[in-house]
Amino acid sequence: MSRAARIIVSTRQEQMEQYRHRAYRSAVDPIKSDRERFAIIPPGVNRRIFSPKATELDPAIKARLNAALRRDLPPARQNLPLILCASRLDQKKNHPGLAQAFAHSASLRAVANLAIVARGLDNPMQDRHQLPDEERSILDEIASLLDKHALWHTLTTFPLNNQAELAAACRIAAKQQSVFALTAHYEPFGLAPLEAMSCGQPAVVTRNGGPAESLFDAQTQRKFGVLVDPDDPQSIARGLLEALSPQKIWREYQQAGLQRVISRYTWDRTAAGYLSELKGLLSEPQHRPNALPIPACFTNPRPENAIPLLGLTERYLET
Repeated sequence: MSRAARIIVSTRQEQMEQYRHRAYRSAVDPIKSDRERFAIIPPGVNRRIFSPKATELDPAIKARLNAALRRDLPPARQNLPLILCASRLDQKKNHPGLAQAFAHSASLRAVANLAIVARGLDNPMQDRHQLPDEERSILDEIASLLDKHALWHTLTTFPLNNQAELAAACRIAAKQQSVFALTAHYEPFGLAPLEAMSCGQPAVVTRNGGPAESLFDAQTQRKFGVLVDPDDPQSIARGLLEALSPQKIWREYQQAGLQRVISRYTWDRTAAGYLSELKGLLSEPQHRPNALPIPACFTNPRPENAIPLLGLTERYLET
């Protein structure tokens, strides 16, 4: 890293916080002397999958979702919007925090159902004993909360087993004015909300980490989604209610989120960012005097150009 001509990061927070850690102190100074060596190029959404345009998979996912709604919810609640939580079952993702916010807000329960995704099980809450211990413990905690507040009639669960199924579910949920929720304690970048936004679903997301930059423009003060404090159930509930507001506001979030993805968070944009940086470096070699040359094995991987592991160590770790 100390010899890198350019250091690519996904967010400014990654540059300013991660690379200020003492582990990098001898290699790079992201605040002062090496600030110009950093370039922020975020990863992108695969818009071939995550798009508002329906695919041949959508009818099957709609049927799966409708079956879960009929199984889990009384008829009077089956047409309400969903708060879709599709994160993997991991303590860091804070599913119980989202469930607590939902359980303690009568206003929220009056306008939406909570929908939790768990891969591989047709009825995740009923069959949670089949899950690994950590995943089961998360659903057990949510089940206890539902028991305590008598709220089983407000929750539905179902499986989504790949990206295409998730994209279809986001499109279908958007037609019910639903929102995507990711209330993780910390999210380094946060691609999942952007994928949901790319399908036309507004997102309510943790303010801790990358989403603070992707869902909010500090220069223009423009919001592209709703940021919440994941450790405050009231903040989560307020954020969800804001996104679930009357159709005009919901539609504004939908359009703002979709345009944010298209303008900044696609793989085409990511590739263009890398190409721009590379062209700039190649055109001004005088600005990278400490950069090491690229060995021929990387540009022409023929046997005679191979470098043994010891050679790579000497080149990059002992110079």
